[in-house]
Amino acid sequence: MPSGTRCVRCGALAEHLDHIKPKRLGGSDDPSNLQPLCAHCHNSTKQAEEKRGGWVRGVDAQGQPLDPDHPWNREGAR
Repeated sequence: MPSGTRCVRCGALAEHLDHIKPKRLGGSDDPSNLQPLCAHCHNSTKQAEEKRGGWVRGVDAQGQPLDPDHPWNREGAR
């Protein structure tokens, strides 16, 4: 991971290269399945979401979740 890479969730300096779809759920090491995360987002938020059975794909430049199944992306949200 290049120096200065930012967390896709909060913008802090990234410390982890995270699997978007966890390997235990069939995710690969392909670059399209990897995202930079800071320690906090990786060790608390992302891990808690995985324990609930989901995964997160990060957000776009406006902060909108990229995961099409995210509640914010459902019809009538917001």
